[in-house]
Amino acid sequence: MTLSEAWVLSAAPSAETAKKARALVGGVHDAHISRDGNLLFAECRGSDTKEYAVSADFLPPSPVYRCSCPSRQSPCKHAVALMLSYAADAGGFTLADEPAYATNRREKLRGHETPKPRKTNMARAAKKAALQAMGLKTAMDIAEALIGGGLGAVTQKRVYELRERCRYLAGCYLPGICAELLAILQNHAAAYDTLPEFYAQCTKARAYFLEKAENPLVINAELETYCGFAWRLSELKQLGFYSENARLMQYYFEVRDNEASREIEETGYWFELNTGEMFITQNKRPYRALRYTREESPCHGVVSVPCLYRYPLRSRVRWESYTLSQPAAADYALLLSRAGDTVDTSGDVAYLRIGALSESEDGNVWLTCGDGRLIRLASAAFARKEHTALFAKLIPDAENRIMALPLAYVCESGITRAATTRKA
Repeated sequence: MTLSEAWVLSAAPSAETAKKARALVGGVHDAHISRDGNLLFAECRGSDTKEYAVSADFLPPSPVYRCSCPSRQSPCKHAVALMLSYAADAGGFTLADEPAYATNRREKLRGHETPKPRKTNMARAAKKAALQAMGLKTAMDIAEALIGGGLGAVTQKRVYELRERCRYLAGCYLPGICAELLAILQNHAAAYDTLPEFYAQCTKARAYFLEKAENPLVINAELETYCGFAWRLSELKQLGFYSENARLMQYYFEVRDNEASREIEETGYWFELNTGEMFITQNKRPYRALRYTREESPCHGVVSVPCLYRYPLRSRVRWESYTLSQPAAADYALLLSRAGDTVDTSGDVAYLRIGALSESEDGNVWLTCGDGRLIRLASAAFARKEHTALFAKLIPDAENRIMALPLAYVCESGITRAATTRKA
């Protein structure tokens, strides 16, 4: 088994954990590796001189980290230090039998115990669907109150009253609807475009859940996702929402402080080299658990994923295992070859070949696409002559025309990204 330092650092929950782990590498001792080569275990001296038993188990499907320290992070700084020690000197780990605390889980995964299939409790599923339909009726009533009273005339007192009504949705298994509605209330004056669409989606979802209350086996993956259903990866695979042997490059990374839902949203924008599709990964960290949830960071390599799980909506993806490698010239050449000559407005982001960049007399910067069409750029601050393609977020301007906000420029030698943003 081989571990690279870059992979280990990417597995750390936060940059602070990685920094602390580096200082603890020298305290890792009695280091062993199991005879099957998938389990690392050792003793690690903590920052308070206490000794902790720590292990990292890489038996498929996903790594499991254990430590006798009181930390709730996974992996904790001691587990990261263990893996950094192995990445630096794998020869220092001696072969040994696996410890007793790891045996039970490993026997289950090896097939000695077959997990029982999950059964659907029909009565519980019907009751849940009926409750979700009631919650959606409440969400529709709130939307009607906003539309009927006029968005511009809504007072802060009225917003507070509607937020209190949103609390009811928290117990109706509708986290997606609740978050969407709170975001609308947070900026209700600018919700003229989003509110009618929200109402229409709630109408469709309510009809679906009323049907599901009668027949719990009915499933609409898109509407379940819109309402915030927490998919298991096995469920996505069972429904066919996955692809194999994907190769991804990240071209932009964004951090958003969402005060309405009281959480930090970390979004990575990815390009699939094999198919030319664009995806996002999303990591949400509630304020109350920031110390215990993993912090994502920008990725500058090529991520090879054996199984890429796709969410039914919003082009969101996830994966369990991956390998990280440095981009080669062939990867950038393949990336450039997939740039489009026309603007596809079906998504939020477009990947365009640059014909030319020019500045008009009024100071606006214009992009000439491969097909000759002109698109106004919101900024060209980091554009260079060698750039031949760009990723851009498409937004309507004041005259309801498409304006492109550059996220990253691409050339034969690499990707130049806009600065990672932290939005409120």
